[in-house]
Amino acid sequence: MRPILLYPKRRAIVRGLTLSAIAALTVGTVVACQGDQPVAPNRAAADTTASKALYRPGSGKIRWSLEDGSWSFLISPGTFQLSGGPANTTVNVTDNFAPDQDSTKGNFELTGLLPGTYTLCETLPPPKYLLPQPPMSPCQSVNVYSNTTTWMGPVFNMHIPIEAWSVVDPVGNLLGGAYFQLQDSTNTVIASSFDNGGFDTDNTPGKWLTELTVPGYYTLCEVLAPSGYVLPKIPCKKFYALGGITAQQLGSWVNTPNYSMYFNVTDPYGNPLSGTQFVIIRQYYPKSNINVTDNIFPDRDPKTGKYFVVLPASGWYVVCQTTAPYGYDIPTTNGGCYPIATNVQFGVPANAGTFVDKPWPVAR
Repeated sequence: MRPILLYPKRRAIVRGLTLSAIAALTVGTVVACQGDQPVAPNRAAADTTASKALYRPGSGKIRWSLEDGSWSFLISPGTFQLSGGPANTTVNVTDNFAPDQDSTKGNFELTGLLPGTYTLCETLPPPKYLLPQPPMSPCQSVNVYSNTTTWMGPVFNMHIPIEAWSVVDPVGNLLGGAYFQLQDSTNTVIASSFDNGGFDTDNTPGKWLTELTVPGYYTLCEVLAPSGYVLPKIPCKKFYALGGITAQQLGSWVNTPNYSMYFNVTDPYGNPLSGTQFVIIRQYYPKSNINVTDNIFPDRDPKTGKYFVVLPASGWYVVCQTTAPYGYDIPTTNGGCYPIATNVQFGVPANAGTFVDKPWPVAR
């Protein structure tokens, strides 16, 4: 028998049937899948805190405040820069300007942040305030999580240093008209002014107030005394300027009159007496007597029973009590005059002693 051969035509038919079957099978498969819902992947193995934080990116918030470093009240308008995070973004935030979401001055809020670690740096403090000084840093790290508000706490800024001082006479009266120089840590003069001018912002004669740009070591010197007065023996003071909204008190510069004297009046037990009067006699100048009533000009000492008088020149002076309080008599020695004339010298207040008034032995 002759073998049965598969002719090319038959092979083509078989091949066509095969391809048709495969195509039909493929189309059937596609149609069958189009109506199915996608199957969610198994998350059990990755269900960690990190994966939860990344589940809904862009929903994190941070809040912070900017406060005075001395008294902890809110200050404005500071500027901050937020950088980092998964997108390595940089955002500048000025108080009460977008993207700040908190309308209260001094409070800040940023929203819509991707979870991650960021760095927040203060770049511009409010006027007259300083960025955090060492050992503090103007930058801090913050972790942001989804669906969570991270409270960073307050950022503290110190006010620039404020310095206050005064110029007074020996009994505490303010003296206007002095001239001061301010030196930095290298002893370079950085400011100078007469009273109530230049860097003095206090308009009261004899009182001084100034603001410095940065903390540090300074030297303040009185270089010219008010007219008729002498500079202190130590006219300069060194100090460290601290930041803070409360003025740092540098004390008083005591200027002595060119010529002056002081004296007291008491009872026998040392108690000061009020209501007294004196005459100051300049020897060899009979027409230059100075009459003085307690606590009335030219007495410059406001304390009861204490006198401080500015004199016209050096020389010898005699002090005599002319009036005693009711119920007392003036001293009987030398007719109520101090027994020894007082020598007045330049720049040194002279002590004319203490007058002791005796009470009446019986009422008069």
